[in-house]
Amino acid sequence: MPFFWVGGFGGGILSALLAGATLVTEARPFPENTLRLLEAERVTMFRGWPDQAEALARHPSSVDVDLSALQPGRLQALLPPERRAQPGARARLFGMTEAFGPYCGYRADTDMPPTAWGSCG
Repeated sequence: MPFFWVGGFGGGILSALLAGATLVTEARPFPENTLRLLEAERVTMFRGWPDQAEALARHPSSVDVDLSALQPGRLQALLPPERRAQPGARARLFGMTEAFGPYCGYRADTDMPPTAWGSCG
């Protein structure tokens, strides 16, 4: 997500600084290069849109890379099927620029109670 967007700034740069994490970026994201970068850097969390994760999962080289460092979260298309959540069990992040990013959500690696499945958190 671009850093000049509030999602990229707040959810990318600020969250990495707050957590003491390493933020891995690339100048031009192409699926094969991104997959190799995720593998080489042992990335644990991939931030982006679901269609980006699905494009990476569909890429032919996705079967040849070791993505075992990735933890369960929002972009599950990159995870092996046995590590994915049930559809609707994980909340979507909800926010807006005027509120400086996300203001409603749920832990990305935790299923919500079944009565809340399909909600924003």
